Amino acid sequence: MRRLLLLYGSTILLVLAILVGAGELMVEVHPFAPGQPLYSLQEILEDARLAIARGPASRAELALALAQKHLEDVRELAGTDLEKLALEAFNRSLNEVLRSVAILPPEESATTRAHLLALTNDALEVFDTLGSGTEVERTIAKVTRIRQLTLLKRSTGADFLALIEATIADDGQIVLAQSANGNRVIDPRAVPFPAQSLGSHNFFPLTGVHTTAACQSCHLDGVYRGTPRECEDCHLNPHPERFGDVEPFCTVCHNTTDFRAVNFDHVAFNASDGCESCHAPDVPADHYDGACSDCHVSTTDWSKVQMDHTGLTDCQ
Repeated sequence: MRRLLLLYGSTILLVLAILVGAGELMVEVHPFAPGQPLYSLQEILEDARLAIARGPASRAELALALAQKHLEDVRELAGTDLEKLALEAFNRSLNEVLRSVAILPPEESATTRAHLLALTNDALEVFDTLGSGTEVERTIAKVTRIRQLTLLKRSTGADFLALIEATIADDGQIVLAQSANGNRVIDPRAVPFPAQSLGSHNFFPLTGVHTTAACQSCHLDGVYRGTPRECEDCHLNPHPERFGDVEPFCTVCHNTTDFRAVNFDHVAFNASDGCESCHAPDVPADHYDGACSDCHVSTTDWSKVQMDHTGLTDCQ
């Protein structure tokens, strides 16, 4: 009897080891695409791998890696009959990311949020290449809201979880899950206040996407006086190490309509400061130690290099 129990135990351990190994392989290789016979098995193994992840942070990073794989499927299958299947699979993987981010302790969430922000940026770029359609528009609306929550310092795990059960109406508006009394909770709309009233925000004009933000996003617990006004008070810095030690001055590059639309006047800025005053000194080994502008003549394409060798004698 004991020998039989040992045999059963060994068999179970062997099966578990095989499943774990297969799950690891699926995560790394992701060999099957939507529509292929073994794709469903691949998803099952990916879910199993998520279930045994060590701790919330590891689970979140694994969920992000899987979502990136599913996004690549969307890119590869764009314009084909399998595009819808790929979008549905990406949405499922995105929900796993939301669940993982929601349970992260605040002190462990910064890195994961940065990676989630990168994922949403990649996703929106992929979606720009897709045709029109209800599924595409709804996925864009969902990813856009996730991106907004990721950049908002005050967003909580509950905010991310709410998006899992949310649906997106045909007009692209987020419709949250039913409330306790059975009524649908609609994404809040901006309310026009009478001109010159405090509500009209003349003291802090609301422009761009700020006009669609819910009041409680900025004014917590009914407290209005003393609400922070600087971008970095509410929004996470997606590139904290990219611009050296320069203090955040978001509006130099960004606007309130589309954070991804960046416009910076390098000519005016470089009149008094060099490139290194903003850009971190991340240069290759044995790189030329002179001013960046000696070689890099374009502010839109870093790869364009033009060096004036006049008067130089040492090629080394």
